[in-house]
Amino acid sequence: MSNNDCRGSFNTNSARLYLKNSSGQDIVFNKGQWYRVVLQMRFDHTTAAQGRVLAWIDNSATAAVDWTGRVGYTPEALGGQVGTLSATAVSIGLYQQDSLTNHRVFFDRIKFTDTKAEALSY
Repeated sequence: MSNNDCRGSFNTNSARLYLKNSSGQDIVFNKGQWYRVVLQMRFDHTTAAQGRVLAWIDNSATAAVDWTGRVGYTPEALGGQVGTLSATAVSIGLYQQDSLTNHRVFFDRIKFTDTKAEALSY
C-alpha cells in the first residue's frame, strides 16, 4: 500500500507500507487465487495527521496494515473547496515497477460501508 498524500511518490510525506500477516511476514498474493481485502480509511490531509488506513486480508482478526498519519490530497490541489474533503480521492489498483509487464486484476463484490462488519457481510 502506498500513501501518496501530497502528490509525487518521492516526496517527504509519502509512506509505502507492506501488507503483513499476524506473524509479521510479508503477504504475497498468489496468481489465480481470490482474496478478500477490507480497507478502512479516515482522511486527514492536515498537519494534525489524524488520518488512518487499516487493511484486513481474508477475514484475519489482525490488520495487515494499521497506519496513522496524513491521508489524502489537499482539496485545493485537486480543485476542491478549501477546508473540506471535497475532491479527496482514493485509488485502488495494481502498482508495479516494471510497467512493460502486463497484469490483470479482477475485483468482485466491491462495497462501500460504514463498518467492517457490513463490509464482511454478503
